[in-house]
Amino acid sequence: GLREATAGANRVVGQAKLEGKLDDCQLGYLGYADYQDGGVELKTKWDRKADTDKPSANSLPSSIQFSHLTQIAGYWHMSGIWPKIVYANRLGYKVFEPTLDQLHAGLAAITEACKRRERLLRAAETTQDLLKLCDPDWGHVFAWNNVAPEILDEAKKLWRE
Repeated sequence: GLREATAGANRVVGQAKLEGKLDDCQLGYLGYADYQDGGVELKTKWDRKADTDKPSANSLPSSIQFSHLTQIAGYWHMSGIWPKIVYANRLGYKVFEPTLDQLHAGLAAITEACKRRERLLRAAETTQDLLKLCDPDWGHVFAWNNVAPEILDEAKKLWRE
């Protein structure tokens, strides 16, 4: 999938730090693109656990997932490079290239999120006040996974005050 997405390139360049500004936002934007200075993003779909000894391959999406679209739209805005996204599992891959309308929609979504975060930061006097204005999303796959129990307990006390 990466060979297809980077076809024609003289060399494949790994992770790049992308920084810049979003329109009408005071906070800076920071992202780490996977390949080609933001031109190619790789998303792997790991096997699901199965009830048998045989793992089950996760399916590949039929289009760009919106959370990934916002990511590559930010990279596009910062780098000026038209992005592609590669979804891969152990059985194969799919390469997608967003339309201009999709990139504008993704960029609008991350700009809205940035503005919302800036309003929250202005409304809160302390870090604790800021956290209490946010949804902790205890069930999030990555956010609370592998957090030390004492830190998780402290977070729960803070949000439940």
